[in-house]
Amino acid sequence: RGRAGRGEGELPRTWRGQEMVWSTATGAATAVLGLSIALAITGVVQGHASEEYMRDAIAKNKVQIFSKSYCPHCKNTKSLFDSIGVPYNVDELDQMEDGAAIQESLAKLTGQRTVPNVFIGGQHVGGNSDCQAARANGKLKELLSKAKVSYKEL
Repeated sequence: RGRAGRGEGELPRTWRGQEMVWSTATGAATAVLGLSIALAITGVVQGHASEEYMRDAIAKNKVQIFSKSYCPHCKNTKSLFDSIGVPYNVDELDQMEDGAAIQESLAKLTGQRTVPNVFIGGQHVGGNSDCQAARANGKLKELLSKAKVSYKEL
């Protein structure tokens, strides 16, 4: 054995100020596996919290829009609701720490990977083109009435 009790192929490492022995043969694999498990657990926990946040937002807001602040389609959707005086809650996913995880949860729930992602009375409406079409064909008025949301005449 070499200095400090390390065998051939082992490198010194410290953790919390304590020197540890790290075998190049097995230690690297163990460290990578440990890090992978930690990241996977963190992702599961964050994903669960993001899904819970998303479901809570949909449930508690009569009109819920998941958006991105720079998205022109999102701006058009918000303008549509503004123009008919409909109050809505908006979550700008690009400005939220867990926005990507929320968007992934939305994709799992709705099959829609894009924004805006709109819900009225807990029911998924879709994106901007879906909202614009719903306004044109009377479905938006129906959804808003069912959710007891007041609006200017369409």
